[in-house]
Amino acid sequence: MIIENYTKILTNEIILIIECCKISPDFILIEEKISQIKNWDNFISLSYSHGVFPLVYKILKKYDEKIPLDKLSFMKQTYMDIVKQNMLMTSELIKISKLLEENDIKSIAFKGPTLSQMAYGDVVSRQYVDLDVLVNESLLESAKKILEENNYLPKYNLEEYQKENLKDVVHDISMINKTNGINIELHWTLSSGEFFIDLEKLDYLSDTKKYQISNSDLNIFSNEKLFIYLCVHGYKHLWERIEWLVDIYYLIIKENIDLEKVVEKSKSVDADRIVLSTLIICQKMFDFKIELKSNYIEDKKLNIVTNKMLEKILQEYALLKEKNHTKQFSMIHLYMLKKISNKIKYLKTFFEPTEDDYSVIKLPKYLNNLYFLIRPFNILKRVLFKR
Repeated sequence: MIIENYTKILTNEIILIIECCKISPDFILIEEKISQIKNWDNFISLSYSHGVFPLVYKILKKYDEKIPLDKLSFMKQTYMDIVKQNMLMTSELIKISKLLEENDIKSIAFKGPTLSQMAYGDVVSRQYVDLDVLVNESLLESAKKILEENNYLPKYNLEEYQKENLKDVVHDISMINKTNGINIELHWTLSSGEFFIDLEKLDYLSDTKKYQISNSDLNIFSNEKLFIYLCVHGYKHLWERIEWLVDIYYLIIKENIDLEKVVEKSKSVDADRIVLSTLIICQKMFDFKIELKSNYIEDKKLNIVTNKMLEKILQEYALLKEKNHTKQFSMIHLYMLKKISNKIKYLKTFFEPTEDDYSVIKLPKYLNNLYFLIRPFNILKRVLFKR
């Protein structure tokens, strides 16, 4: 379906990448697109920047006679580097989880190695650059202290008043390992201040299950709640990386997610449009049919909005530069949020200073309001220099 409907806006590189990510790829199409790739360096960079390099390499290594030898060799080395880093990060996640547990702090691992294992059957088929761990807010400082005692430092050195100001906007603390450079995102909430979906109503902290990874038991979310979180997270970033959609697609197929249950649960947190739109996109991207007893997925307006967004996203998939969707997609974000109160909160975030704004210059507390003037210049800088 995606090939038929979006051929005019898709490059050969993106078509090949998406096809390689399918559970049952069209090998005839893959061979055809391999012959049409003119710039292999660009293709490799796109595969990597979209977070699906391991999946792409596993397919393309079978076509060694059709791909330049030096490029295939580079891809093999890149894949081995990812495997090595992922194994290191998995080991670190297990270590940190055990440390927190020994100190009576329940931690829940999400995304990263656990998602890779769930969706793809191993910890090396998915790219990840950090480790995400959720703890109870009342235990956040204790967890942070334990990490600091074990070779971690906060990424941002903020003043206390700045931390307080950021509580409604930022939902994690970035901690960097001084020796191996591994970044841990220590979350106390899943509800993003940038995109107002109150995920806390779903009680992620208590509704967990044990999941074995590398012979160690870790706490993870239930399948349905993980699915809702991934939909909201991807939408917040407007699916700018293919990997986020691939994760959801694989979970639907491999984990046999109860989508009816997902949709019903998502209604309680104003995320049902987001979940349904995600399902529509996955159907189109990966050529498979999602069956729902309810007819929500057939909603005409939702399909129109989703199709317009998908077209723009697919156009931008071929860009290697970081994307800034502020102007293009704010109206789509507003549509996805059904509650008026959430729409207002979302609009306010365009003016709220972030960690990056605070890191530009250190100001005393009495000059805090100046950060509201710094923020527009920071946004302008991102628009001008990161597109």
